[in-house]
Amino acid sequence: MTIDTARWIPWLPALAFVLCAVCMIWRPLRRLAAPICIASLVGAFLIAWSTYSQVFDANGHGVFHIRWAFTWIHIAGFSADMQYYLDPLTYLMLFVPSCCGHTQQFP
Repeated sequence: MTIDTARWIPWLPALAFVLCAVCMIWRPLRRLAAPICIASLVGAFLIAWSTYSQVFDANGHGVFHIRWAFTWIHIAGFSADMQYYLDPLTYLMLFVPSCCGHTQQFP
């Protein structure tokens, strides 16, 4: 996968939140809420894992990438863009929600 695929990492859990909210509204769909959440965390983890090596150069030093996502505000000559800043520390933080979500144990 390319580094551009990493932009989906935070959006997969957000999409799962919306789908789970819909599942909770309609009673027959409630059984689908847990598999949707688990699938989104697994998907986010797999994307992060497959693109992690691209934030290092051949010598093992970290490099950063800035990727444009969308234009947030555009008013009469002023433009504010949403961009992703990806470096090794960012990737480490992207692993935290997906890994911690799998290791939680409830009594």
